Amino acid sequence: MSRVSALPVNPQGNRLAEIDALRGIAAVLVLLFHYTTRFDQVYGHSQPLEISFPWAYVGINLFFIISGFVIFLTLARTRHASDFIVSRVSRLYPAYWISVLITFWVVRMLGLPGKQVSSNEAALNMLMFHGSFGVPHVDAVYWTLEVELLFYVLALALFLSRQLHRVHWFLYALIALKVVYALASRQFGIDLPWRIQWALILPFIPWFACGIAIYRATHEKNTFERSTRRHDYGILLAAIVSIGYVDGIMFGLLCIFFSALVWLAANNRLILLRNPVILWLGFISYPLYLLHENIGWGVMRIIERAGFSPWLAIGAASGVALVLAWLVANFVERPAMQWVRSQFKHGRTHKEGWQRVFRRLAWLALLLMAPLFVASSRASHVRSPAIVQPQADNAIDCEALLQTKPLVLLVLGQSNAANHGTMPQYAASASVIHNGRCFLSKDPLPGGTGGGASIWTHLPAAWQALGQTRPLAFSIVAAESTAISQWTSRGELLERAADQLMGLRRLGMAPAAVLWLQGEADARDGTSEADYLDELQLLSNRLTRAGLSASTPIIVATATRCQAHESEAVRRAQRTAPAKSQRFVAGPDLDQLGDDLRADRCHFTAAGLQVAAALWAGTLANDASLTHRLQQNRTPSP
Repeated sequence: MSRVSALPVNPQGNRLAEIDALRGIAAVLVLLFHYTTRFDQVYGHSQPLEISFPWAYVGINLFFIISGFVIFLTLARTRHASDFIVSRVSRLYPAYWISVLITFWVVRMLGLPGKQVSSNEAALNMLMFHGSFGVPHVDAVYWTLEVELLFYVLALALFLSRQLHRVHWFLYALIALKVVYALASRQFGIDLPWRIQWALILPFIPWFACGIAIYRATHEKNTFERSTRRHDYGILLAAIVSIGYVDGIMFGLLCIFFSALVWLAANNRLILLRNPVILWLGFISYPLYLLHENIGWGVMRIIERAGFSPWLAIGAASGVALVLAWLVANFVERPAMQWVRSQFKHGRTHKEGWQRVFRRLAWLALLLMAPLFVASSRASHVRSPAIVQPQADNAIDCEALLQTKPLVLLVLGQSNAANHGTMPQYAASASVIHNGRCFLSKDPLPGGTGGGASIWTHLPAAWQALGQTRPLAFSIVAAESTAISQWTSRGELLERAADQLMGLRRLGMAPAAVLWLQGEADARDGTSEADYLDELQLLSNRLTRAGLSASTPIIVATATRCQAHESEAVRRAQRTAPAKSQRFVAGPDLDQLGDDLRADRCHFTAAGLQVAAALWAGTLANDASLTHRLQQNRTPSP
């Protein structure tokens, strides 16, 4: 989910001991969320857990408040920009580099489905801002590293412009802009440019602002003028109100609670947190965050597959994560930080400057990258999808669903067919048939990768808006970043599709159509028109052998657009497929949905999902030949 905010080692004793303790508690919260709730969503525990922690992801919000506090504490003690840069680099990168290396090799050995990346992609992870270029993470938690780096850039820009004493005006403006984005989306249906929102970290800036305000309000009395101090309380209030309005009243209350904790810790009022165990967790919190998710999941899968209790698996994974974090903190993070800072101090003394430090760090990074390039990029590039598992409490009676005679749609494809869209403000539900069981689910839907929203929860409303009364039900196999060749190679994707078809046959719910939404990966890889058409025909044959009726239409969407990649060759193949075989039907042109409807120039915003759903509904309802074929494929009466 998130990374632990990097707190500097305090050379002046234990003034930040309680802040460190809060950081340790936040790290444990994130771990509990990933090991109970998130693991269950992605892979599914072998048995239902009596206790889960679906709310524990809020540890990230505490991290961001602490980060705002600590970074401005660091800047208050900084004389030169190079001091700040070396402080952050020495704190973040050495532990991060070794964690990338460890996670890559452990996941490679354990074979964690959906989490393997190529050696080249792992090497690019060393940048820490690789996500900006669409490079997948070695561990999903790394995404917030870029958020932290952007925050550091904003803070450093204020320092260089000598405007730290006016930070309140800067924060007022960013908080107001966050509210403007929310108003534009909710009141006018306008999605403002996402790049500006991301560059200014608007979704998270109020949390950082709380930390900054708490630091300024609790710091030495003579540091700031009394006239600016009232703005510290004003920023705190503005941040809380904006969070309550944009993110919901519960998050506003959470912000008040976390801010109070950090305030008390900054004033040494939380003596109970000076427990040695909690302080130790604070000491290892950064590497614990970096190392716990994928490695822990790999350990849990092995233990649960061996038939042991999920709680034993969670305990073992936690033990492994804690030991690895302690080793990295003791033998990499702290020694490397001290070495880098001493080298910088020595270089300044000898008039070499901080270039010496970064030259040596660059050599260290290259040394750590070497084992990644030794690994076979080809072997790790093809990933097994990590799918969302259905929640038991969402189960419904399949017999009751069958009585409604739903139009059953088998959804196949990559991320835009899965759960990678922006969550809408008001979540809808969809009937989902997953491996022979029926569910009434909200996003993320079972069968697809990702933890966001899908087109398919929006499709029933768009279908009804066209006057259609027959209910829809979905069976989904969709995995991010998958090329069409991965669907035709008799691998796990095709096996999952066959499992879904078997489950549908057992229920007497033959799919009326296949919705094929894929092509972005082939646009990226440069697949030719002829090759894509050949693969489509092979996919059709494979699905027929897996149990799909030869008369069931495969509706092919036009979809190649993702970030900097588009392909006219793949587009032509998708558009001309119906002319090559009567099995294929032209689907909606989703490439026409521009960047204003895509959160990252690839995956759809909440508004984009609605438009995409409307296009799919139009295809299903308005094509006369398709309507006739759908009627022929009615679900048989029980």
